[in-house]
Amino acid sequence: MIGDSLTPAPPPQYRNVQPTFSGNRVGGSRLSTSIASRIAYSYGYDAKDPSEQAFIERLVHRSFMAQAAKVGPLRDTARAASALKGRVNWSAKLRADHRLVIALEKLLQHLGPAGARVPVQNVAKAVPVVGVLIGAGVNSTVLGGVAADAQRYCQTRFLCDKYGLPMPTALATYQTETDAL
Repeated sequence: MIGDSLTPAPPPQYRNVQPTFSGNRVGGSRLSTSIASRIAYSYGYDAKDPSEQAFIERLVHRSFMAQAAKVGPLRDTARAASALKGRVNWSAKLRADHRLVIALEKLLQHLGPAGARVPVQNVAKAVPVVGVLIGAGVNSTVLGGVAADAQRYCQTRFLCDKYGLPMPTALATYQTETDAL
């Protein structure tokens, strides 16, 4: 989308750089690792310990698997954006091929004056916002899931250690797997 009429041109030193999904994955990985590490530290577990690092890596891996959920909606958003690029008029094919375009058109009709026609260009301007909202919502959900999983695991482990109780089967199985590594 770099260089189209909807996106401002980047500075000259960045013109050949293409945005990628991998930057998002690296940032999400660092945040996930940081969240799980901080929660482990709050319960008195050393996140630098190899067994704790294995747990944290498992949580981060789970977060990547959960991010796969946003690929489809983001692909649909990108397809709609490319279909709208440079368009001036509406067509039945455009509306039939892209449900997102129809939904945005209806939303903009409700927000605008009654009976007003919504130009294709206005819908095209709203499509990137939808992509950002989808990405941010999924990222928030994934990071919240990592935090909740780490909290539950560390809390359960702390209470089992404190009161001398056996670990629940699911956590004990995981613990023996990481000990074998």
